[in-house]
Amino acid sequence: MFLLVAGLLVASTYMHTAEACCCMPEKFELHEYVEDIFTWPSASIQTGYANISFDLEVKKSVFFFYDVKVNGKDVPTPTYLFDHSSGFLYVYDLRSKYCKKIPIGRMNPVCVPAYNSTNTTHLGAAKDMLSVKTYQSTSGNQTTSTIVTKEKCYLISSELNDSEYPTSLRTHFYGTTLGIKDPSVFKIPAICKKIFWNTQELPQAHGRGFHPFYL
Repeated sequence: MFLLVAGLLVASTYMHTAEACCCMPEKFELHEYVEDIFTWPSASIQTGYANISFDLEVKKSVFFFYDVKVNGKDVPTPTYLFDHSSGFLYVYDLRSKYCKKIPIGRMNPVCVPAYNSTNTTHLGAAKDMLSVKTYQSTSGNQTTSTIVTKEKCYLISSELNDSEYPTSLRTHFYGTTLGIKDPSVFKIPAICKKIFWNTQELPQAHGRGFHPFYL
């Protein structure tokens, strides 16, 4: 399955820390494109899109993945519904009537940690210019670079590179809106209400965490 699964948001980039540079709003929706390139142990590329709804107030978020491919071939990808209010993650596919229910911990805001170096620049020009900040940090073999708007800390892109196991995880965010347009996106499917829970390993193609929001 997709790294991402893996991906919307990049390793360690979005973990909540006491020394955060800035944080996304408590309620937002956005789209993302993720590209994960592996050169070891064999060359491969994973790409995919996601529609994301995140609501810290009700302690719920959902990731609808689509058009996920590994080396150009389509890969079936379930939906991930995090219900921190009840303490469970639901991984489901309505077409195949599949659902897993897995215990999870607390929900944290989506924040950019206090990095070692920053840079302020802009995108576009003249009246269409957007001021942005780039936060960069190195931890062990991994270097992470995250770009957000200078005002409000809205995510624009993020990239993680690993020097030991040559890989590159790139994420682009777009179409960000505030609030939740349709709260029913957090509704637990009927097929998920028929199971108790299990701790089977989440389906993943590689060993990265499920998604940068939740690493």
